[in-house]
Amino acid sequence: MCGVYSTARVGVPLVVVNVHGSCTNNEKSTLWNEIADIKRNQSCTLWGIMGDFNAMRKVEERKGIGISSGNYREMELFNNFIEQCEVFDIPMIGGKYRFRPNGGAKSRIDRVLVSEDWLERWPNTKQYIMVREVSDHCAIVVKEKVLDWGLKPFKLFDVW
Repeated sequence: MCGVYSTARVGVPLVVVNVHGSCTNNEKSTLWNEIADIKRNQSCTLWGIMGDFNAMRKVEERKGIGISSGNYREMELFNNFIEQCEVFDIPMIGGKYRFRPNGGAKSRIDRVLVSEDWLERWPNTKQYIMVREVSDHCAIVVKEKVLDWGLKPFKLFDVW
């Protein structure tokens, strides 16, 4: 399942795809092919693809449970999708994993992928992983945070 949202805020055309991936590799592959087709047929170059992909990119993204042969196939399909769409996994700040209800296993299956043009326009974009409260997923906030406070003023405290 995916939703494609397009907006032109402040004169900037932007496409955001919200993803909720299936648990089966065949359905994931079908979804990713659909997204890649939509992206190929769009003239807009600022793309964000985000959500629950239900897929890992590498073995290190799973803790507390073994990796099966199906996981290796999933990783191959997912990495091919990312390469085909020419999107990048932006830096992550905060937590890293989605937790299983029993708390024993963790996987990184939620993420934000953005196009190269997105990174050129907003080079400091990061995904901030929020504290997990109710769901077994952590909310993700996407921000481009640039703080330049300028020169720090000199302060002198003459207390004696």
